[in-house]
Amino acid sequence: MGASLTTDEKYLVNRMNAVSSKVQLATKIADLGEFKDVTLTTAQLLALFTTPVSVLPAPGAGYANIVTAVYGSISYNSATYSGANNIVLKYTDASGVTVATFTAAFLNSSASAGYLAIGASGVAAANAAIVASMGTANPTVGDSALKLRIYYRKVALPM
Repeated sequence: MGASLTTDEKYLVNRMNAVSSKVQLATKIADLGEFKDVTLTTAQLLALFTTPVSVLPAPGAGYANIVTAVYGSISYNSATYSGANNIVLKYTDASGVTVATFTAAFLNSSASAGYLAIGASGVAAANAAIVASMGTANPTVGDSALKLRIYYRKVALPM
């Protein structure tokens, strides 16, 4: 049988566990790659189907952007966005391969909200920008900005 821990020893064990958890979390976040913060304005969101917005520039010849995750947050203002409109991040333009999707329920929320979209697996597009677009149509109303944190890796493509 082991001896009971003193109050000070219990405190140290708890602190070591807390530090270990923070190190593990930091490691997991680092595994997501680099990140870029982007804010889509109300005007951009209301026109996102007809006018996609570049959110991550093309990485250069011989490279591809691989999106690992995207965190989005809306600070609700006063008018809910309308429509069944997913926000999609795609390579190149609105017709490109989808790399992440935010559901319409997230955009149409009547309260401040956050959403984590995990990057989709599939074909990586060489030297392609990542754009945000609306899935089916422009919303007709809404007035909250959308903040995105895009986690990605810039990878060299095989020759």
